[in-house]
Parts: sequence; C-alpha cells; structure tokens
Amino acid sequence: MSFVTSKTCLILVWACFAVGVSVLVSCGGGGDGRLVVDPPKLQSLNFQGSPQSGLAGRPFEAPIQVAVVDKEQGPSDVDVTVSIRLEGAPATNLRGTLERPLVNGVATFDDLTIDRHGQDLTLVASAELSTQSLSVTSLKFSRGVKAGKRHVILMIADGWGYPEIAAGASFSGQRPPYANLSSFAMSTWDVDVKAFNGDSGYDPKRAWEDFGYLVQSATDSASSATAMYTGVKTNSGRISVGPGAARERLQTIGDLARMNGVGVGAVTSVPISHATPAAFVAHNDSRAFTRPITDEMLFGDPATTGGPVGAHGPSPILPDVLIGGGHPVTGGNHYVSFAQLVKARASGWMVVDRWGIDGDTRKGTPARLIAKAAQADRLFGLFGSFFGNIPYRLHDGSGQDPEEPTLAQMSKAALLSLERQSKGFCVVIEGGAIDWAGHANNMSQMIGEMVGFNDAVREVIRWIEDPSNGSDWNNTLLIVTGDHETGLLTAGPRFFPDKPLGEVTDARIRAETYDYNYGVVASWDDANGNGRIDYETSEEEIYWAWNTTGHSNCLVPCYFKGMASERFKDFVVQKDPVRGDYIDNTAIYKVMLEALRR
Repeated sequence: MSFVTSKTCLILVWACFAVGVSVLVSCGGGGDGRLVVDPPKLQSLNFQGSPQSGLAGRPFEAPIQVAVVDKEQGPSDVDVTVSIRLEGAPATNLRGTLERPLVNGVATFDDLTIDRHGQDLTLVASAELSTQSLSVTSLKFSRGVKAGKRHVILMIADGWGYPEIAAGASFSGQRPPYANLSSFAMSTWDVDVKAFNGDSGYDPKRAWEDFGYLVQSATDSASSATAMYTGVKTNSGRISVGPGAARERLQTIGDLARMNGVGVGAVTSVPISHATPAAFVAHNDSRAFTRPITDEMLFGDPATTGGPVGAHGPSPILPDVLIGGGHPVTGGNHYVSFAQLVKARASGWMVVDRWGIDGDTRKGTPARLIAKAAQADRLFGLFGSFFGNIPYRLHDGSGQDPEEPTLAQMSKAALLSLERQSKGFCVVIEGGAIDWAGHANNMSQMIGEMVGFNDAVREVIRWIEDPSNGSDWNNTLLIVTGDHETGLLTAGPRFFPDKPLGEVTDARIRAETYDYNYGVVASWDDANGNGRIDYETSEEEIYWAWNTTGHSNCLVPCYFKGMASERFKDFVVQKDPVRGDYIDNTAIYKVMLEALRR
C-alpha cells in the first residue's frame, strides 16, 4: 500500500468500514502513514441442533435455529436475512415464515410445519453476504403419522353430481343417507384441464355463463383419484404418477397407511384394476396397463406375471382387501388374468368367486364372501359380468344377479375383514358404474347404480355406529363424494345444472330416447310425436336431458363426518355463485392424512 496523507487516510478508513472491511491504520504523528487492510473474516452457517422427526402437519418440537458464525470469533452480528427450504420430497411443502433476520447471530424459525409425510428429508438454510454466499444442509429427518386405531373410509360415486343425486332421491322417494352430513362443493380439474382452459382449472364465473366450458375439457377418473389419494394434480390417465415428463412415483394415502401398519382395502362395482381402485395402491403411467396394475395390487411387483409396462417399481407392502369385478371368466383376461387369479390363491390371498376358482361351486356367493371375510388375513373377492362390472341393477330392480354381491355386501365384507386390523384401516369404496351409466346416457342404469351406492353408504354408517366393533364418529372419518360428473345431466338441452330436473318416474325413464332436434338423449312429453323437443315452439314439457357422453367440469358435492372432518373448512378455495364455498379434490388427501395422524 502506498503512503497517504492523514486526510486521505480518514476517507479510506470510512470507505472500508462502509463495506465491512477491517482496517488497521497508522496516520499522522509519528506513524509511518501506511494503510493496512485485513482480509475479511470467513463466515459460515450452522444449524443449532438437528431437525427432529415427528408428525406431518404439526410444528417442529423445537424451533429451527441457524447461526451465522465468524470462524474466528463465534456468532456473527452481520445484518443479513437467512432463508430456509425443504429438500427430499418434491411434492411436500414447508410452511411457515421462511425468512428470518439474525438476532444475536441466530435466525430462529419457530412456526415451521411440513404439510405431508416423507422420509430422508433435509432443511437447507442460505444467506447472502456482501462478500460470500452461505448455505448449509441439515441432517436427515422424517415426518410421519401417529400410531393408534382409526378408520378412514372414502366412498366415491364415480360420475355423480348434484343432478344425479336429485334424480335418485326423486325416483326412490328417499333422502340419501349422506343428506344430513356436512358438505362442500368440490372442483375436480386436472393438469390437462387447467392447461386447456387457461385458468385456475375451474372458473366459477365461466361455469355459469358459458355452457361449453363445462364439457370442452374435464378430468378423468385416474387423475382425479390420484389427486384425492396423493394431494397432487397430474395428467389425465395417470395412476398415482406425477405430471409432466418427470412422471414421479407419488406416495398415496394407501401407501402411507400400509407403511404405518394400518390396514388397506379397495372395493368397487367395476373391475378391480380400473382407475379409481388402482390409483389407491398401484403406480403406473397409464390406466390402460391393467395387467401390470393388477400384478402390483395383488403381488407388489408389477412384473409378476408379465412385463411391467408403465410401472414405477414394486410396492413392498400388499393391501389387505381387494373386492370388485374383472373376473376372467366373464371379462376375459383384460383386467385380471387366470394366471393372476390362480397365483393369488397360491400366494396367501383368500379368493372368493362364483366360478369355482376358490374351490367352492355352491350357490350363495355373496353370503360366502361375507362369511369368509371374518376369517381372511388377506381377502380377494372377484366377480363381474361380460364387461367386467358387477351386473347393473336397473331402476325397477331388475338386472341384478343374486350370485354377484351388491356394493353394500362387498362393503360389509371389507369392513368385517379390516376391522380386525390392530391399528385400524383406510379403505376406498367405489360405485363405479354410475359413471358407465352416464357415458351411456341411461337413466335406468344410473338410478339403479345410485340406489346401490346409497345402500352401501347406509351399510357403512351402520358399521360406524355399531358399538360392538369399537368404531364411532370419534375414531372414524367418512367421506362421500364423486371423482367427476358424467353426462352433464340437466333439466333440458343446454340448460345449466342449477335448474331442477323434472320428477323422475318409471314412465318417464321408459320414455327416455334420442332427440333429433338438439342431438341429446332426453325424456320429455313429445306431444306431437315428432321425436323432437319443441319446447321453444310448443308446450312440451322436458324432464331431463344428457348433454354429453363424456365427463363434465362441474363441481360435485363432498359430504363428510367424523374424525378430522372439521379440517375441510380450512381448504375452501373460492365461492361459487350457485354452489357456494367449494374445496378442491386435493383437500380429501389432506383431511385423510390428518385423520391418520390422530
């Protein structure tokens, strides 16, 4: 450093302190006038203790503290803000205040929570100084669920909406068994719907002003089920696999339950490897790969009996109960093959069917299913008609095969088997053919399936309120909802779904036919017999109309009662002008997780 005058020295001293550089100065008097500049002291970040493992959704047991340390002098008092983030689980979020200033050299994060379960998690703290960037990673920790017996029951009426419920009540003359439960409306959009619409996924204003908005893009059962079971929105057709090119294997509420010793089951009136039950316990790029999905559901390894097409590795812990359709005798080998069925019996599953694979060809299959349920360590009931589903029960009661169990009987069997689990259980029960009836625009089939679903809900509520099995509303969560609406059933062609349907009667169901004016299946008073709805030019009365053969983006109802159900109010998204406050289907995962934590 060159010689300087005393005045210049003072200016340089001031400038150095302004940027935080230590100086040693000898100026004027007897000094030699040299300016000596010390190198900056190195700083580092340190976690004061390690984050403790605990429960997802709960605050850390102790505040997370991060110190900025001067390597020569200990805690530093530099003026800096420390940021913190979570790593190790892409679909998991760190909640709370994520930036804190230093106080006596330490940044204290006292309100942090992690919203989802996960293992091998780390916290990363960082700070930007004028001379260096600092970062430190914590030791690994986990956030899980609490032990203890509890029951989580999710009942899904695939394809229902407000009009379908109203139609069922109108025809039967009975209030649905869930009518007195608390409820919110619920959005069902997926990643593809959001991209197509260019909005938030569901726009309450557009939904009641633009009729085409309701049908131009809608979720499918696979992506909707994935959202409900994992809390993550994904692309259409994916089975508990994340969106985009990453295709991350997602952890479902079923996976979590099994990892923590809680019993798991899936029940459906359609094939057991269909989208809604499949996404609860399997992981695949596409719902179309039903055979690898069945392998994963029954054996854990999706390559057990064939190639693991679209799969994302094995599931190490098997479910305890699987009951549904897809029997190879009637449905071919598409959903469940003979090889898979025979191997299941040899692998420890108690198989119950009507075709003798279980070694019993006697009549009375539904009663045999219920009787064996109380004995089975792992129960696999497999039934189904030509298309794989349990035969339709039509509106007049016809069509039901007495050798095929109803959804209520399958639900009873599942509960009898699962209630023996020492830590409780988590089960999905699906009325899957409501959706099929909606695709077919068939009111008779839809009413019959709604009657069957409602009977199943009554059976479940009876079980919850039965004091002999240790269940009650304090240790049981019941959710009754749909994954999407199918058919856009309304009071008439291009009528918005807030207008009430006409009374649903036997005669009007039988009069349902194709209308050549609007190109929809409908029921109306065809006064002039021309096969066309002429309500705009005549006094013909319309009772109802199906406006699409696909899904719609309408809100659907979500009913709930019991343990942790009060949390639904915390997940209200917006207010719909007709349905009121609504939640998103990802809220179902969050509330089920809360129930398992308790």
